[in-house]
Amino acid sequence: MRLALFVLFSLVLLGVTRAQDTAPARMGEIKAPADMGVLTGTVKFEGEAPEAFHFDLGACKSDTPVCTGGKETMRASKRLRIDETSRGVGSVVVRLETLEGKAPAPSKPFPAKRRPTLDQVACEFAPFVEWVEAGQSLRLKSSDSVMHNVHAYKNRTGGETLFNVAMPRKDQILTKRMEDPGVAVFGCDAGHLWMAAYVFVVESPYIEITAHDGAFRMDEIPPGTYKVSFWQAGWQVTPGPANAATGKPSSYAYSEPLVQVQTVEVKAGDNKCDVALTKEGWKK
Repeated sequence: MRLALFVLFSLVLLGVTRAQDTAPARMGEIKAPADMGVLTGTVKFEGEAPEAFHFDLGACKSDTPVCTGGKETMRASKRLRIDETSRGVGSVVVRLETLEGKAPAPSKPFPAKRRPTLDQVACEFAPFVEWVEAGQSLRLKSSDSVMHNVHAYKNRTGGETLFNVAMPRKDQILTKRMEDPGVAVFGCDAGHLWMAAYVFVVESPYIEITAHDGAFRMDEIPPGTYKVSFWQAGWQVTPGPANAATGKPSSYAYSEPLVQVQTVEVKAGDNKCDVALTKEGWKK
C-alpha cells in the first residue's frame, strides 16, 4: 500500500514539474537573454579635427600649482575627445527609446551596484559626462586641495540652479539626490571658469557613454524598432569679456550640443549601429 502511494505521488509531482517547464511565457514577462538584442557600435571622427581651444588657467593664480602641477598655464579643451589611434570619439551619450519616446518594454533593471560619482581632479571634473537614475544620489568628490564650488544648472549654464555647494577640502564627499529627468550642467564658481561637466538624469537604463575609442555596448533590448540618439557636448568655445583686474576672460560660452537620431531595427542577438562626426557636425 505504501509503495503504491509513493509511486502515485511521484507521478503527480513529475507531471507538475513538466507542466511548469513547458508553460508558455506570461504576457509582459522578461524574455531570456538569448531572446534579447545587443546593440554595439562606434562613434568615429572623419576628416581633419578642429583645433582645440586653449583655456588660460592662470586666471586663478593662487590655485595654479594644484590645477597645473606647475607645468602649464594653458590647457587644451577636452570637449571633443578623439582617440589618436582609433579616431573614435569618447564621452558621447547613446540613448535608446521607442518610436513614441518611451523606454523599451519589458525593461531591464538599472545596475544595482552602480555609484555615479563626479570628482574634481587637477581643476577638471571627472568624468566629463556621467548619468544617474532619476531619484538616485550623485556623489560629489574633490581630489584637489583647493576651494571648489559645484554649481549645477538645469539643462544649460545660467539656467535654473539645481544646487550650488562649496567644496573647500581635499577628499571631501557630498551627495545630492537627482530627481528631475534631464541634463544637469556643472560648473565651478570658485574661479575655475573652464570647468564643465554634464550629468544625464534618466528614467530608463538604456543609456551608454562611449569609451575613449568611441565604442559602446547596450544589452537586454527587447526586439523591435527604436530611436537611437547620439549626444556630443559641442566643442566650440567663446571667451567672454576680459576681467578688468586680471586681463583674463571673465567667462566662457560653449556651442550647443550636437544630437543625431537614427531609427534602428533591433533583432535577437547582435546588432550594429555606427555613426561618424566631422567638423561640420554629424555625418548624414
